[in-house]
Amino acid sequence: MLWTRPTSSAVQTPGVLLIAQRVAGYRPPLWPGASVVHLDLTAGEHLEEPTGRAIALGAHLADPQPDPRWRVLLDPAGHPFCITTVAPPPG
Repeated sequence: MLWTRPTSSAVQTPGVLLIAQRVAGYRPPLWPGASVVHLDLTAGEHLEEPTGRAIALGAHLADPQPDPRWRVLLDPAGHPFCITTVAPPPG
């Protein structure tokens, strides 16, 4: 984590800065359905450890789970994101 403030948090890795901000009157999206932003996070070959870490940090598994190569989770605010073994081809 790069920083946390009362209304936002940031995470930075080489070449990427991701900032999440609180929204007054927020209503979470419904799963399955549309979301404002959807992240697919590549976990390597195993889903169990990163899925467990996300759950320990406040996420929960979404229902339905449409593909065994992905774990669809909802963050504490209800935003869907995926942890996957699928990675784009290099180059």
